[in-house]
Amino acid sequence: MNLSPASTPAARSWLITPDLRAIPLPHSPGLPHAQVLRLAQRRMAVMGRVVVMGGAELVGGIGGIQPTVLEAWQAYNKPFEGIEKFLYTDAIGLVTTGMGDLVDGSQSGSSSPWAPALALPWRNPDGSLASADDVIAAWQKVKAAWPGVQSTNCASLTTIRLDDAGVQQAVTTTLAADAKILSTYFSNWTTMPADAQLAILSMAWAMGAGFPKTFTQFTADINAGNYTAAAAQSGFQGVGVAKRIAADKLALNNAQVVVDQGLDPTALYWPNDASSGVASEPGAGSGIWGLLVGLGAVAGAVYVARRYGPEILEGIEAQLEPMRRRAVA
Repeated sequence: MNLSPASTPAARSWLITPDLRAIPLPHSPGLPHAQVLRLAQRRMAVMGRVVVMGGAELVGGIGGIQPTVLEAWQAYNKPFEGIEKFLYTDAIGLVTTGMGDLVDGSQSGSSSPWAPALALPWRNPDGSLASADDVIAAWQKVKAAWPGVQSTNCASLTTIRLDDAGVQQAVTTTLAADAKILSTYFSNWTTMPADAQLAILSMAWAMGAGFPKTFTQFTADINAGNYTAAAAQSGFQGVGVAKRIAADKLALNNAQVVVDQGLDPTALYWPNDASSGVASEPGAGSGIWGLLVGLGAVAGAVYVARRYGPEILEGIEAQLEPMRRRAVA
């Protein structure tokens, strides 16, 4: 979780609600204390608790993604992408980390292209949080080394690393950004079966979230709730993508079974065949997600309180005590 003040407008904290909606708390010395206090108190009264999560442009919370999909995402995507906890450049020289999560704003012409990297909690070898200057220096070193040094060969260029929580934050930020775009193409985005969301997010991860614009028949089939037909249209070209495509097809066919048999659309059946009626067991991903959210709530609430006043600390601490006990347990 990004619990330190951000040094750029692109990095900010969010109040994440239990149903995974978000409202921004800009890191601005000029933000009136009373405004933040009212915001936190109102959210605590309505929701019973708040979670502070760092992230760049995490507009709209987690984009209507089913929690079961978030829980399974790393297990689903890791065989295709791997996980790297350092900064590296991809084949076209863009700085990346995590599971292929872009932390490079140079394509948009940003004067601070390292800003996305500043939104993540980079750590020094001793476990302490890296300073903004150190993150910028590491980002620039990796960027400058391309194309001579790229991909996993970038590991030796820097010493700052993400921990598991940092990787989850990077992944979640990317998923949220993709979901925001995907929801403009799929009218049933928030209500479709979880398996369908999983497959579509996988395709977006491989091809970019704008892929529905050219996959017109696939998009029409999804919007019509014809997931079997969409599965037949889900293939795409690329090196080493066969296993991802096979997994996506399984998930889409599962979605059809969910619709046909009236199963719970929020349940995730991958990697099982939904025709068996057996939903997937919550694995390590669900435990990690729950722990990260719980710990983020505790630590994040303390950060907001210390930054904006003891009144928030006292109220949030009381609200989050049960969550702290669950996270530690």
